[in-house]
Amino acid sequence: MKAATIHLAEVFVEALRADPPNADTERERAALLVDVLWMAANQPLTAALLEFVAAARTDPEIADAVVDLIAQIDTLAFATVTDIAATLAATPGARDWLRITVSSMCGAVAVTALPGGASFAPAWPNLRDNILAGLDRLISAG
Repeated sequence: MKAATIHLAEVFVEALRADPPNADTERERAALLVDVLWMAANQPLTAALLEFVAAARTDPEIADAVVDLIAQIDTLAFATVTDIAATLAATPGARDWLRITVSSMCGAVAVTALPGGASFAPAWPNLRDNILAGLDRLISAG
């Protein structure tokens, strides 16, 4: 699972590098990346990863693998931000913004997967607006 997830993350990053979000400004490219990340968060592999995260709470061996996997995905994701928006990536707090973005998406996906849980997750347009508001705060602070 770990090897497959890392491989898919690498394929995802290579696809983005081959065809990066095309927009005039870093802010617009970052907004397009948010949409791509949302599509990725809604793939079956994300649900499987969330199952491993839950299992990792009580199994130290799985926990070690999951933490390592998350670290590798974090590195690949931030490298993608750096590729498409280098100035933004250099802004203090950029990595935290990306982590908040991904964590919010994963949380929404996890809650939506629960029977009856969809009503407790924010709708994608609202979640997206909040993520982009965080992006705008980051840009204005930088």
